[in-house]
Amino acid sequence: MSQAAPARTEIQLFEQYGPLIGGADLARVAGFRTVEAFKSAARRGRVGFKVFFIPGRQGRFASTADVAAWLETVVGH
Repeated sequence: MSQAAPARTEIQLFEQYGPLIGGADLARVAGFRTVEAFKSAARRGRVGFKVFFIPGRQGRFASTADVAAWLETVVGH
């Protein structure tokens, strides 16, 4: 079973943020004007990718690959 090559979006996000995106960066990449708007959407389950907490760290995080895949479906690259 072969995996598809990572999309350009995933490569760009990974180069900029690494394997996880969090905080204000995550809110901005997801297209929210403010972190509070992102937090509100995440609480309601209105974000198109899995968001999680990391013990001992503040804020919400997401896998760069998950965010990139979601962006590909939304933007349609």
